[in-house]
Amino acid sequence: MKTLAALAVLLVSSAASAQTLTISGDSSSGGGGFSGGTAGTYQSNVSHSYTVVGNAYSFNLRGDVTAQFSGTANDFAFQVAAFFTVTTGAAPVQLTDIVVSYNGKEVVSGGSTATYAARNFYRGLLYAGGFGPDFGFGQYLPVRTTQGIAIEDLSTALPSTILAANTAYTLYMDVYPDTVIESYPAGSSMLGYSVEFGGAVAPWLDGVTVSFVANPVPEPASLLMLGAGMAVLLARRRAAR
Repeated sequence: MKTLAALAVLLVSSAASAQTLTISGDSSSGGGGFSGGTAGTYQSNVSHSYTVVGNAYSFNLRGDVTAQFSGTANDFAFQVAAFFTVTTGAAPVQLTDIVVSYNGKEVVSGGSTATYAARNFYRGLLYAGGFGPDFGFGQYLPVRTTQGIAIEDLSTALPSTILAANTAYTLYMDVYPDTVIESYPAGSSMLGYSVEFGGAVAPWLDGVTVSFVANPVPEPASLLMLGAGMAVLLARRRAAR
């Protein structure tokens, strides 16, 4: 039986060695601005990173977006995003322990007599080509209609999924703040809107994180070899009795 167990470990290990995920083509960017009138001013920054520890993978998006409605524009929208190319090897890979997390802060200030709605959205998903996502999660945060500071620390677990062999997937992450001014009476103080998620302004925040564990999936050929090997060993054991 020890021989059988050793054979099983050897064959499964051989399959696992061909299933390493390769990370490449990583990039991040941000863009947007004002509409509906003369522009105000805004500042932004964005960064991305990833870590691999054994078969545990973690991807991160960080940044800050700060807008000042110093003109007559009635809308500000911005999107900060990161892309990673995740490529499988010669055999399928099962992803487990998939988690999409967000740790950030929103600050609405000024606009003493303005009526407005500030919205923020974050997302993480993995897809291949034009197909639907293998996993995906997006969430709108509560709408802000008054001045104040709001800190969100959210984490959502997703179901496991199996990735096809020899396939390049795109892991996409973004944060999308949007502020709409419904009325901005003369004499109102300037409205400011800031979304901070681990950038230069608030580096202690974690931003958006997508993490998972990549597990080996034995190839059919390996399973057949394992079955054949076990059959031979069992036959020898019977003949020896």
